[in-house]
Amino acid sequence: MPDAKIYASSFACERVLRDYENDKILSAIRMLDVFIFAVPENIPANEQASAVMESLMLTLFKCEVPVTFTVKLVCIDPNGDPIAQSGTETYRISLLGGASGHQLISPLRITASHAGVYWMEVYADDQVVSRIPLEARFEKMQTTLSESASKSDSASQP
Repeated sequence: MPDAKIYASSFACERVLRDYENDKILSAIRMLDVFIFAVPENIPANEQASAVMESLMLTLFKCEVPVTFTVKLVCIDPNGDPIAQSGTETYRISLLGGASGHQLISPLRITASHAGVYWMEVYADDQVVSRIPLEARFEKMQTTLSESASKSDSASQP
């Protein structure tokens, strides 16, 4: 890690818009921190549902002095273990220092194998400079009345 202090701010969002014609300002659309997945009501208790959390992660970097470093994103599951597919891509970033900065927009695709808080950690070289929580919730889907009626009708027929 360079001697310079790197400031980073991260969040997950559905989309990032940039106005290329005018001021090139970024807009984060639908910022996220919770993913709710519907699980069929009839899934056995001993089976574990899994789902994919998909979004974008926007990280803004600043530094007071010029610096170059390598960034990687690592996802930590609710048990505190790194998820195997995370941390494999790296990005080389150079900052000029002062008011200028860098925006990293990276796709997130995390397989959530169980409910809980997953942490996305942003590393600059070997130091964590930002962490964000992403919660995965699995909620049982209720069978609708019309589905229940059609199941009971078909069950009563020979």
